[in-house]
Amino acid sequence: MKSPVPPRARPVSVHVQIAIGGGADRPTLEERLPDILPTPDGKLTYEQWVRYIFDRDSAQWYWEKFLDLGNEWGEPLEKHWYRRDSTVLCEYLTRLFREPDAVSVKYSRDQIASATWFIFGSSAWMTVRLEPSVPESARVELVDSIHHVYRRLYAPLCAGLERVEINKDPLAIACYMIWDMDCLWPPKEPELAGIKEAQYRVLEQSLTIRSDVVRRSALHGLGDTHYRADPERVAAIIDRFLIANAELPGFIFDYAIDARTGNVQ
Repeated sequence: MKSPVPPRARPVSVHVQIAIGGGADRPTLEERLPDILPTPDGKLTYEQWVRYIFDRDSAQWYWEKFLDLGNEWGEPLEKHWYRRDSTVLCEYLTRLFREPDAVSVKYSRDQIASATWFIFGSSAWMTVRLEPSVPESARVELVDSIHHVYRRLYAPLCAGLERVEINKDPLAIACYMIWDMDCLWPPKEPELAGIKEAQYRVLEQSLTIRSDVVRRSALHGLGDTHYRADPERVAAIIDRFLIANAELPGFIFDYAIDARTGNVQ
């Protein structure tokens, strides 16, 4: 299934800068969320950071005057920005993925869907898993924590969706695209072997979650990995999944067969 992917910001190795401006017919960021503006050094508490991501009223807020780094169109980069230390960014992402309960209670499914596109796609934040300035143990923990956000956020919020609904539901679609938004494939560099192992581990573990939405997302990630990394390993993971789950819905079984050979999009 093809899904339109929002434009991505250019990945940044040490700091991440995001610029979002208001349109002429809508309040500026300062007017809408005055209590989450960063201090001059760009610091945000975890709670402010979460509000910055989720507390929006538009399902496509990240599209509006999103400034790619280096672009000179739109409002000045300095007007709406914050900068995170990579280690703190990794810590905040891990905490969010491990403890998503407050988000699921406070924000709507549409807000969570658009925030998912932002976190895993437009922000390029997940490139922090490759950042050598962050301790490897913290980066491995970040990748492992994706299993928790699958289990504690996406699975319960998408419970009960029928096949037709899964193909149309904004949150289910966002979850499906997690590994494809910013090309989160296992890295091939020898120095990133720990990150690669964590990604394979979380993809296989997530197949044990009894959620069609989550399983399809993990299979999508494995299918993309098939022809970009290790097809034999992907096939073995999916074979184990199929052997252990004989009563899968037909469309999940069929998708698993396609993912086994990299036939996903």
